[in-house]
Amino acid sequence: MFCMNIKQKKRIILMEIKRIFSLYILFFLVSGYVIADNPGEEVVESEPEVVAQSDAGNSTSETSDTSSSSGDEEVVKLQKVVVTGSRIKRTDLSGALPLLVITKEDIDAGGFRNITEALQAIPAANAYNQNEQNTNLFTPNANSLNLRNIGPSKTLYLINGRRTADYPLPYNNASNIVNTSTIPNGLIDRVEILAQGSSAIYGSDAVGGVVNIITKDGMDYSQVDAYASVTEHGNDMITNFTFSTGGFFGASSWTIGLDVSHVDPMYLADRDGYNDWKDDPDYGIDYIGPRWGAAMQVVPWYLGGGDAATYSPEDFGYPCNSTALSGGVFRLFSRDKPEVYGITNYPGSYQGYACAYNRGENGGDSTTIVNERDDFTVMGTFTHNFDNGNQFSARLYHFSEEAYLRSSVSRYVSLGSMIDSRIFQCMSLGCGDSAGPVGNDLVPAGNRVLRASYLLRYFTPAMGRPFEARSDYEEDMTDFFMGLSGTMDSGHEWSVGANMTRYNSFYADSTLTQKAKDYMAGVGMTNSDGSLATGWYAGDPCQHSESGMGGTLAGFGFSNCFFPERIWGEISTDLFQSWLVDDSVDAESYQYLIDADITGEVMAGNTPVAFNVHAEYQYQDYEVIPSAGRLDDEIYGGNDAIQIIQGSTRYGFGDRSRMSLGVELAAPLGDKVEVTFATRYDSYDDDSSSVGSRVSSMFNFAYRPTEDFLLRGSAGQTFRAPDMHYIYSQPSSVFSYGTDYPQCYANYLAGATSTGAIASGDEATRASLCSFQGNYSDYRKTFQSGRKDLEEEEGVNYSLGFVLNIGENMSWQWDAFHVYLENGVAQESNTSQLVAEGVCLYGDAFADWYDFSDNIPARDCDTVASNIERSSTYFPGDAPSALTNIVSITRNPRNQGFIEYVGHDTYINWRKETESAGDFAISIGSTTIDHINYLADPYGEQIEFLTYYYYEPRSRQNINFNYKYEKHNVSVNMTRMGHMNIYGTSGGGTKSDPHIMTNVSYSYDWSPDIDTYVSIRNIDDVMPQKDTGYSYPFFNQGYFSAFGRYMTAGITYRF
Repeated sequence: MFCMNIKQKKRIILMEIKRIFSLYILFFLVSGYVIADNPGEEVVESEPEVVAQSDAGNSTSETSDTSSSSGDEEVVKLQKVVVTGSRIKRTDLSGALPLLVITKEDIDAGGFRNITEALQAIPAANAYNQNEQNTNLFTPNANSLNLRNIGPSKTLYLINGRRTADYPLPYNNASNIVNTSTIPNGLIDRVEILAQGSSAIYGSDAVGGVVNIITKDGMDYSQVDAYASVTEHGNDMITNFTFSTGGFFGASSWTIGLDVSHVDPMYLADRDGYNDWKDDPDYGIDYIGPRWGAAMQVVPWYLGGGDAATYSPEDFGYPCNSTALSGGVFRLFSRDKPEVYGITNYPGSYQGYACAYNRGENGGDSTTIVNERDDFTVMGTFTHNFDNGNQFSARLYHFSEEAYLRSSVSRYVSLGSMIDSRIFQCMSLGCGDSAGPVGNDLVPAGNRVLRASYLLRYFTPAMGRPFEARSDYEEDMTDFFMGLSGTMDSGHEWSVGANMTRYNSFYADSTLTQKAKDYMAGVGMTNSDGSLATGWYAGDPCQHSESGMGGTLAGFGFSNCFFPERIWGEISTDLFQSWLVDDSVDAESYQYLIDADITGEVMAGNTPVAFNVHAEYQYQDYEVIPSAGRLDDEIYGGNDAIQIIQGSTRYGFGDRSRMSLGVELAAPLGDKVEVTFATRYDSYDDDSSSVGSRVSSMFNFAYRPTEDFLLRGSAGQTFRAPDMHYIYSQPSSVFSYGTDYPQCYANYLAGATSTGAIASGDEATRASLCSFQGNYSDYRKTFQSGRKDLEEEEGVNYSLGFVLNIGENMSWQWDAFHVYLENGVAQESNTSQLVAEGVCLYGDAFADWYDFSDNIPARDCDTVASNIERSSTYFPGDAPSALTNIVSITRNPRNQGFIEYVGHDTYINWRKETESAGDFAISIGSTTIDHINYLADPYGEQIEFLTYYYYEPRSRQNINFNYKYEKHNVSVNMTRMGHMNIYGTSGGGTKSDPHIMTNVSYSYDWSPDIDTYVSIRNIDDVMPQKDTGYSYPFFNQGYFSAFGRYMTAGITYRF
């Protein structure tokens, strides 16, 4: 019902917008004869706009317009400029706020394959980013930008100066971001980046900075751009074709652009060093092992005894590399064979074999690191100048995409624990396809066990399409704008306009259901006489512990029938398909914005005061609707629940509206100082959150004692309204992976688990061993929902810096920044809550054992305890352990503590033009973070990120060298990520090496109409530094990419 209400609201709102625009157009067409001067009299025209490129840009330019006076004297008139970060037009090319401008030519010269790469290479973007490499996360088909490391949702992203719709799917299944990859390079004119909070100008979201993508406009020619790239690893192709054209007729102008591109899927398996489990930096030094594809672990139990051991399907007659079991990609593996895994100090006693599922070199497969994409974009603009000086503008932009990716989490079934006499029979007499009693050279036949603690089978892409864990996306975004602008009799400029954006995302996927576990556990299986097969214990019919059949063992979390032929035997495509259910997600994000501006100058005595008054109204809504099987019948009603055994539910819908009014004033204080003051009032509807209304103010100054020196500074308030999904996420459950570190530590202290004493060598002497001991790591049912009582995040930004011109060819810019944000909204992970539980229960001893003693803020232990539910019963024969098993974990968004960044930016630009040797240009940009203070919980203690946390870069640099000689252009771009604290290198260090990537490009201007281009990205083929703290692919994918070297060739033709 609520979803239908949203759609009804949209229809009503669209009708209102059409009516309002009709009134606007009628009013301004008629009012032109009243407001503007009458024909025959002098008409006050708005001065043309150009964009300032600050000293921090890759290139700088000054644009002036010269006209002759009636005498011999020539008068130079500077044009006013519009820059991101202010709504006032200015004549100064360097102002109080540092602005970085990247042009389409800069993107090509830098060797970047898309706008996202160019943005993530700027120094201020020295932060973790989720992108298409992170296939296990919730937005693997989107890219984002994180300025100042304050979070991607806190960077305001504009298209042609206006807000756009959020990406429909929630980031981390919690917050909202804007997808930076919807605009192709070929349709971009320039990008303006302000790494400075500007809520007093733009309102919510402008905390870490503002990015403004400005598309092509005002063309009077046609242009074709064609590019083709090929990667060194995998020989994958990227192709792109752009056609843009435009012209003028009468008092009107138009522009049309089309862009088509294709990207091949790219896999880690195609990259040496990332295609084998032995590529782990710890291989040969410490125990490491491959991903298991199929295995069984058994433990002793008081009725049977026996030894803990590991068995592969091969022990039961199902070869690891058989087509039926794995498509031929599994390999037999043993942790107890030093010739296999390199060392002899395996720390456990579960001897035996398993089927290894490798990453590509010797069987197996890997995730995609670049999605396969087919994109189509069309853009059109129209401008008409009326005789009275008013102007009508319209713009339509449409982006559509089909994409494919492969997750690193393949389809698998983990049956959990099982008790059955058939296990004992297999060890003593044989079963399945085995020729006799089950055993091997490490675990002799006759192991007297009845209990399996772990049963696993993966399915692989080599077995056919239904078995592949693939995801397919269909997405499209449409943005429409139209507006009117003109000049009043007073000379003040006015504008009104509106834009509407709709972003659709359909995520097609399927996932395994309880049917897979039921089949493997023998549910419904019959004996030769037609009777139901039963388990040995209590004689209940065969069932999985989650079948819901009410058996005795199931009540304690155990399955009761062991059939190896069902677990590891051949599974037909039709049978496997019957286990799958639709797991698609249909999402939509929508916004419309109506705004109005009046800009000009007034005199305050003898002082000219430039001003802007800005008003806007915005409406937003979104829907994230999962497949029916994801909805919990206990919450939403019905009796047709489908028991999905993997993945997470993404479900939410809601809307909100906002009205805003802002004023900006700029005035000179004498000849050398200009000050700017801005304030803005934002009011949110009362139903959507607890934000209410908010006032944000900002003060800037620019002091120019000489022509070559500028001192500047700013102070401003910032805020961010809670993300829509934080508010409106519907009650849902997810299967979220986590390791039960508190239970692992409790058993380590007790020297025993619930099934008996821990054997020598099995002790989890450190947290990293928990995943190898017992069953501490698993996907756990987690409950989450939104909260309407969330308050806004609020903070302040300060900056102080200077711009110094050194001679005629060089400039130096330095700006210190201070970013503070409190009351931050976040949703916790399972791991963070479990670690917090361990600290609450065991104090510093647990923190030392976890090996992050200085990294774990103190928490409100009552809240932590209420969020983690543990079972209260034990299975007969088990000894009560210090902590029982986890039943479920609850997590919700909350307003937390604060985060504070202090650092500085430096930009140095040098240019030299010569008559015979060519033109030279060098620009160096650097961001350095001095310290980051962080408080996660109001009950906790403040910590310093850079000292105590991993992967917090202290600095980021970007260097550009450009050389132009006649028709030749050469560019070299280098990006450097500085040292970071990491978990460990293979040599034992805990500091990363600087990560430096170099791109080289060359272009040749054959004629005014034809240019050719070639570039080599990552010319040194630099790959990520591996970290011993990471499992496959052994590096932090939020900072580094294994894309590798590739070459691009292109041609531009104008006509």
